[in-house]
Amino acid sequence: MRGAKPSKGLAVLALALGFAAAKARSARAEEPVEALLAIVGKLGTHHADFVLLSDIELAGGLAMARKGEPEKKPSAAVLKRCMELWVAELVIVREAQRLGMLAPSQGDLERHWRMLENAVGGPLVIEAIIQRLHASKQEVAAIVFRRALVERFLNATLIGPSSTHPQMTHPQMLEQAYQTEAHPYSGKPFAEVEATFRDWFRMEELDRQILHMYTRLIERAEVRIVRTPSAWSEGSR
Repeated sequence: MRGAKPSKGLAVLALALGFAAAKARSARAEEPVEALLAIVGKLGTHHADFVLLSDIELAGGLAMARKGEPEKKPSAAVLKRCMELWVAELVIVREAQRLGMLAPSQGDLERHWRMLENAVGGPLVIEAIIQRLHASKQEVAAIVFRRALVERFLNATLIGPSSTHPQMTHPQMLEQAYQTEAHPYSGKPFAEVEATFRDWFRMEELDRQILHMYTRLIERAEVRIVRTPSAWSEGSR
């Protein structure tokens, strides 16, 4: 795959989603310069990705919903992990583009939307987070696209089962994870929440695999951390 040319379809789709998210963000109050948290890629080129506080606040809102606390403000620790994941995903996407990885299929995107909706408590929860943070559905769609592409890359490169491998969602393994993982479904019979727990568990496993892959790619990536989100978590939206 090293000699493969970048997929034009992937580049166009990623550009379209990125433009839609950026346009949606510009409709909000203008982001101060201090809200820049990280830069992935070489600064001063058209290929640098910028991570803003508003990005991590949106990710933090979704992360709290995955914990079963959608109304609760994310802690500094939650925001820090969200930023780590965001940066890691950007690094992996850049590697996928370098290797000419194909864009996620429509089925992939629909599955990731369903996973997200089930993991956070439903589409109404996502809509409430969007409204509260003055975000947009396009920004959430960009997150879904990125994670679908990252998963495609992981499926092609990881040794061992990925987050969507049948072994990871076997009923016995899921039930064991239900008994041992910290999750928002405590106190409910496993059979009652199996379908939604499966998607929640897949999201958790995907996070772990993303951070693991990041440790393998970080040496060849250009990442500049400008500041941590905790510096702005007080008094933010």
